[in-house]
Amino acid sequence: MKSYLLVVSLLCLSKVFGQSMSEGEKMFNNYEYQRAYSIYKSLYATEEFQTEDLKRFAYSSFVIGEFQTSYNLLPRLLESENIEPYFSYMKGEVCMHLKKYGEAKQAYLNYQQLDDEYNVSVKIQSCDLINSWTDQEHIEVKNLDRNDSKADFCGVKTPYGRIEYHEEGVDSSGNEITKERIDYSELVVLKPFITDSNGVLHRLMIDEKFKYGSISSIAIHAATGIAYLTISEPISADLFKLAPHIYTGTWDSENYSILSITPWVNGGFSDSTACAHLSISENGKYMAFSKMQNDQSDIFTSQFNDNLWSVATPLTAVNTSLNEMYPLFLGDTMLSFSSDGRPGYGNLDVYTYNLTSQAINHLKSPVNGPMDDFNFIYESADSALFVSNRFGGKGDDDAYEIVFRRFIPEPVVEPDSSDYFAFFENWVDQKIYFDFDKFNLKRDVKIIDELVVLLAKYPTVSINLEAHADKRGEVGYNDVLSQKRAETVQSELEKLGISKSQITIQAKGEKEPIVDCVKCSDEIYAANRVVIITLKK
Repeated sequence: MKSYLLVVSLLCLSKVFGQSMSEGEKMFNNYEYQRAYSIYKSLYATEEFQTEDLKRFAYSSFVIGEFQTSYNLLPRLLESENIEPYFSYMKGEVCMHLKKYGEAKQAYLNYQQLDDEYNVSVKIQSCDLINSWTDQEHIEVKNLDRNDSKADFCGVKTPYGRIEYHEEGVDSSGNEITKERIDYSELVVLKPFITDSNGVLHRLMIDEKFKYGSISSIAIHAATGIAYLTISEPISADLFKLAPHIYTGTWDSENYSILSITPWVNGGFSDSTACAHLSISENGKYMAFSKMQNDQSDIFTSQFNDNLWSVATPLTAVNTSLNEMYPLFLGDTMLSFSSDGRPGYGNLDVYTYNLTSQAINHLKSPVNGPMDDFNFIYESADSALFVSNRFGGKGDDDAYEIVFRRFIPEPVVEPDSSDYFAFFENWVDQKIYFDFDKFNLKRDVKIIDELVVLLAKYPTVSINLEAHADKRGEVGYNDVLSQKRAETVQSELEKLGISKSQITIQAKGEKEPIVDCVKCSDEIYAANRVVIITLKK
């Protein structure tokens, strides 16, 4: 009887287990990865997980940000026969999130030998560089209050207020879904809003024909009163309209509306390309936008002359063989953009580009991270806004504000005759001597205390370190030796609290000796192994 009951119990348990595994697969196939993960996690203690179940469990964990779980599953999965190359790629991504950069590099290298669907060359470079990067100094990173469970984008400031974008839901009849029920809406589209000078948020009104359009960027050309906007139509039967394109319309600042919307000449209509993420410089002379063709996104620019925009051309100094997108002008000559074609923390990273010098700067963590980071724009002198789909946010894409730690210099004290002028009048250049072929300080060397006090009190005062070597040895060697002697003195001065900005260096080598000679004595050689500290107003 006991044996019979045991068999019945095991059969029932097996049936329940099978049903649960089936439910997990159903959730997975419906893209409900959080629910699939919960089911698989509750069942993993058993030994009945097959390879396909492991794949679904590992992928669900990865998608919802349970990276440690995914990391623990992948070794067993990667030992399976005929496992897809994607899981080697996924291990690289998981390890990037866990900051296991050595393992990430090896996983990407393994994937590179198996498949080429994903270009991982830049990711491999990133694994070698990332530990050398220093985080951006900051006070805090804030998830903005207006974010909800869907996508929320920050946009540019205009003379009429800051533009921002929030996803809204509609049902099959076109009725708007309330925020409380947005997670149950049949369609979600991005809509534009503007915050006026009083902080009031206004919905921007668009032509009725674009009622179901998703609008991801707007720029207003102040000189002409024309608005440029990116629109895609996700419920259109026309495949061309499913992709974003750039349109123009008439801007009505009183009613916060854009009407009479028509296709823009550079908006991707003539060559059937997707165009989005447009931005106009503050002076109205330049426009930048991203253009996708052949499964690759590049940044294009156009110039405004004689009341017309020029033919858009690729920004070759910025574009790579991968993707560059989300350009935003920061004034007239600086542009922020996002790229996955340069070394970075993960997927899309934010960079800035100076149109004058063509210098490109990679922003460091916490602006950038392992996910997508974009739409970076300064909010004030010491803060900026950006968008990220990083884990831990409120929704799919959230807008964030970063407050930078800004250096505030001490007020400059004006010199007074009691110490400042007297010190200069009595100053005698200080000389620090070195042993032959050495650049370390002698034990008896002492920097005079009054010099340190004066430089700390008067930041406009500086010193020059003129470094010399005797003429024994090669000329090039002596140049380097004198440079090292100057740097040694500089380091000692910095330890005493003198700012590096107050110190200049001149390495003379054996040229311009303090004491010139043909047949030099040891005393003359010693006199030429010196760093001279000169005071400058």
